[in-house]
Amino acid sequence: MAYGHIQRLFLSRYYAEILMGVAFGGVAWLQMNMPLEPMDGLIIDLRNVPLALCAAFLGWRASLICFLIAAGTRFHIGGIGLPSAILAMLIVWAVAALWEKVTRSFPERRLHHMFLLSLLISAHLNAAWILPEEARNWFLTNASLPFTILNAISITLGGYLLNVEQQRIAKEGRIAASIMYDPDHGAWTKPAFEREVKLRVNAGTMQTPAGLLVVRIRHANFLFSMVPNFWHDKVLGLLHMRLKDTFENADLAFSMGASALAIPLNADQFLRKGELEDSVKRLMEKDKFEFSADVKKLIAVDSEAFEWSVEQSLDDVIESAKSSFLALRTTPQKAMLRREDLTSLAKKRSAGKQNVFNSFPRTNNEVLFGKAAFLMKLNESG
Repeated sequence: MAYGHIQRLFLSRYYAEILMGVAFGGVAWLQMNMPLEPMDGLIIDLRNVPLALCAAFLGWRASLICFLIAAGTRFHIGGIGLPSAILAMLIVWAVAALWEKVTRSFPERRLHHMFLLSLLISAHLNAAWILPEEARNWFLTNASLPFTILNAISITLGGYLLNVEQQRIAKEGRIAASIMYDPDHGAWTKPAFEREVKLRVNAGTMQTPAGLLVVRIRHANFLFSMVPNFWHDKVLGLLHMRLKDTFENADLAFSMGASALAIPLNADQFLRKGELEDSVKRLMEKDKFEFSADVKKLIAVDSEAFEWSVEQSLDDVIESAKSSFLALRTTPQKAMLRREDLTSLAKKRSAGKQNVFNSFPRTNNEVLFGKAAFLMKLNESG
């Protein structure tokens, strides 16, 4: 029931599959620790239901994780039913994966497809033939029919719910992909950005992106509290307009939430990523943004370029960017100078050594003061 919420929570299918594999594996673990045990070493439970649903609907990563958790738990329990249980899991995994591959091209998976899956999954009951004779006879006589009925109910119902949620998510994705620009700030939406980049690259009008430059508003919540409500959803539009004509591909900026923009970089731009990061910061902070006749604010930003290799999806790069900015927000600023650092810098400056701040971008005021000091030295020497 939580599948849809988890799938929407993660941009990347990769992370959703891992979490769902752990969750379904946890259900299998719980069932094996609360089984029916008709004889010593023979446990009866529905561990194969979550494994079947994982393999049929949630991808190979989820099914692999679920299988490893279930098989590891069964190994730990041991008993005469261990070989049969592992064989049954392998049968379930293979049958569900085959069903998924066959039905993947269907326009729609209907309820009778789910029912067919539940019947096919019941093939795992054949693993009982390798049990010792007494356990085999008891299982085939007393447990095979109840297992078939329980599989039919649980897998059909669970598969139907998962399928409905997947259809709903796919429909939401198609609707989102049909919108090219965010109506609030005018930047591209992520689906439209992906589509446009593929079209331009395949048409030969754009190089394959080698990186992604992410520009994030620093202290966005504080800024939003200082400007009129009208601008809360539109601040990115101001950043986008200032970036638009600055460098190549800036017109393709797309939004990452309410406080960040991302711009594709070609290989040459990515090699000069440090220069681009600094130039974006200076561009944003050189002049105030006008929010109203009485409200003008400087917007400080953090900008960082992330590699976008051929093997990576856009979602993977976005996740890396979010992790990086989260670490930056939770880690104390390392650039803060301590009192001892200021003392040592003063000594170095008085000794005529190189000023360590010369390598940093200089503001207009610093340049003017520097010129004034230079002219005063000329007058003194004259």
